[in-house]
Amino acid sequence: MTKRKFQQVVRTGQNELVGEMYKLDRSKIVTLHTYTDARAKKTNNPFPNKKIWKYSIVNGLFGVNYENCVNNQLAREGKEADFDAAAPVWGEKVNESRVLEDHVKTDGSFNLYFAFNPRNHLSTKYFDDDGNELTKEEVEPFLPARKPSSRQGTDKEVIWRKYKVQSILAVVTDGKILEVVENSHKFSKVKEVEKVEA
Repeated sequence: MTKRKFQQVVRTGQNELVGEMYKLDRSKIVTLHTYTDARAKKTNNPFPNKKIWKYSIVNGLFGVNYENCVNNQLAREGKEADFDAAAPVWGEKVNESRVLEDHVKTDGSFNLYFAFNPRNHLSTKYFDDDGNELTKEEVEPFLPARKPSSRQGTDKEVIWRKYKVQSILAVVTDGKILEVVENSHKFSKVKEVEKVEA
């Protein structure tokens, strides 16, 4: 039997997590626990407030460059590594941070996001707006179809995500579980459903 590696749980606030990731000056392997709006279709949606929430555990990389990731994948496939990333439709780097981006709305308010290169999806659960777990079969008719990138030119798509800071429940890295205190009520619920340690 493989022994579970000990992981220290550190409770941290969103501001502290932002500050820690802002300072990151290299690529870093992390595992994210996220709780995001699945953007459910509204027509004939039977769930409370027509909402579906997606809890995911995803392993991947902070601090890497999207354009470089695509060109590295092209090279692995024996193709010319000549991909130039288009300017993002929304979101700009915060003072050249390797991880942090912001998006300013027309009313002047803004959201902060973590840029992330997912590598392995370890677990996915769905919940309604009241916190009840839903099956994949229940939610599938109401989930939007995902559109792959049409510009990369790779056989295997390089996935890129921007997670709103408020959607991060925990970041697992360097043997620690950085549990975000503002979302601890959500994290307690999904850990109970998972029946496993974070």
